[in-house]
Amino acid sequence: MSQFENALIAKGKLEDAITTLERNVKEFPEVARSHFELGSLFLETNNKEKAIVELRKTMDVDPDHKSVGKILKTLL
Repeated sequence: MSQFENALIAKGKLEDAITTLERNVKEFPEVARSHFELGSLFLETNNKEKAIVELRKTMDVDPDHKSVGKILKTLL
């Protein structure tokens, strides 16, 4: 996550951080880390469906991602 997104999260502005990451994945869909971070934030805000979508996109971009497979197994 960028320093900006981390600052938003630290201030409890999760929805603002989500909005920023949504723009980021729209502009750079090939960056697995952004999808993973967005999925993680969706989990943190109890939006399981959107989290699963983003975590699956992480796997599409980076099938060898170490954490996402474990998280998806717990959600599905």
